Amino acid sequence: MKKRFIFGPTFISGLWIAERKTFGDDRGAFARLFCAEELSEIGVNKPIVQINHSITRIKGTTRGLH
Repeated sequence: MKKRFIFGPTFISGLWIAERKTFGDDRGAFARLFCAEELSEIGVNKPIVQINHSITRIKGTTRGLH
């Protein structure tokens, strides 16, 4: 699985820093803002599965919808 977050602990128990990775090219960019599968690694268990954010720079660009 491609990791989309880097998790770092803090000095406060149960508090983590989650740094998201953004993937981009000349058409725009894509970032995952929330991923239940990856966040479960640090104990986050919420009913939301995923939240994604994309930016399209060129009008008329078609992106794959999976």
